[in-house]
Amino acid sequence: MEGRALLAITVDARGALRSLSLDPARSSFGDAAVATCVKAALEQVGFPTSPDGREATVEYPLRLRLIR
Repeated sequence: MEGRALLAITVDARGALRSLSLDPARSSFGDAAVATCVKAALEQVGFPTSPDGREATVEYPLRLRLIR
């Protein structure tokens, strides 16, 4: 599987993943299972706590490609 997507990631003040969305208009995956898989992986990632005590939302371009 290969493709690109734009992810919107919101992390709360404690560094926990609060939400993740994949913009279907800017995605070449065409499968909701990809967003589910990416979210499951990001839930295992530790994000730093917020120095100002607020949540943060970022847009992150994601590119997956098969390496043989």
